[in-house]
Amino acid sequence: MFVNRNNQVKKMVAVIIVSILSFLVADNDAIFYKQPVGLVTAVKTVDKQEQKDEFENSDITFTQQLTVHLQNKSKKTIHLTNDVVGSQLLSEKYSVGQKLLLQNYQGEYSIYSLKRDQIIAPLVVLTLSFIIIFVDFKKYLFILLSLTVNAVLYFVFVIFDVSSGRFNVIIGSLVLAILSTLVTFGLIIGFKKSSVIAIVSTIAASLVSVLIAFVSIYLTGNNGVHFENSEFVTQPPTTLFFAQMIISVLGAVMDETSDITAAIFTISEENQNSTFASLFKHGMSAGKEIMGTLINVLFMIFIGELIPMFLVYLRDGNEWSYIFDQVLNLGILQTITAGIGIVIAVPITSYLSAISKKKVRS
Repeated sequence: MFVNRNNQVKKMVAVIIVSILSFLVADNDAIFYKQPVGLVTAVKTVDKQEQKDEFENSDITFTQQLTVHLQNKSKKTIHLTNDVVGSQLLSEKYSVGQKLLLQNYQGEYSIYSLKRDQIIAPLVVLTLSFIIIFVDFKKYLFILLSLTVNAVLYFVFVIFDVSSGRFNVIIGSLVLAILSTLVTFGLIIGFKKSSVIAIVSTIAASLVSVLIAFVSIYLTGNNGVHFENSEFVTQPPTTLFFAQMIISVLGAVMDETSDITAAIFTISEENQNSTFASLFKHGMSAGKEIMGTLINVLFMIFIGELIPMFLVYLRDGNEWSYIFDQVLNLGILQTITAGIGIVIAVPITSYLSAISKKKVRS
């Protein structure tokens, strides 16, 4: 045990050293950039003004005069101006020591964006290192492979949707959901009996929940559902919304079905005399414990994504009822549908897992 603890400490020290090295390399990689990279050496703030609108929302605008020393191309020092509006995400306040990506048009320099790779590089190193340390290396490779394949599948789906005028986005999302499920379970768990049951349960629960949502919306004539809020996507927003719903429900259900299947198969192996009823009961019990957490996670993700938009609408003097009706409408519907999928997946997975073990014994 002492030896294992020493090995863990050595691995953690190695991770810290590698992360620091990755930061230093990324912080001094300006020579590899084709576009100009500059270091901010001095900042002077001028023309600072405070403004208020009719809703008493205050905002600050000011101009920064930046002295920037070029890190590549040429080593000269240039002077830039940067207009900052406190409430706008696209305007950024710069400080001494930060590095900027610049644009050079006919000798005139302008700011393109902040150079961030010195932060991203160590974070990526830390993430991958922790996965390697705490997860079996072979399993880690399969996790990475499944992420890569799923990203490629999603990219192909988007390319087909954009380039083909006759592409059916609903059928495409169904195919993407099935392939993604097969890839995820096949590579991470392996193609064995438990993973086959998890795959079938995931697809079945996802389709049933989306079908329930579709029938409900159809019978009510889209009453209260504002698909028009997504018209900017330049294709029928209704079909695109259902395609989005299929993928989001799939992700919510996938984790649950694998956990329930694993629990039932483990109990069955430990107790060879388990009956169908007891296995089904254990599966339902495990599913109920997971279900509440997953639904809350979905809700938190949904709320977290909409906080900026929510605050913008509130500060513009909109009523709460209008915000819920126009801003949260589709998101709430999508979250409810995913919640239905999570609930439906519990009995489906429990039944299929329990009946499969019973047939094996018979």
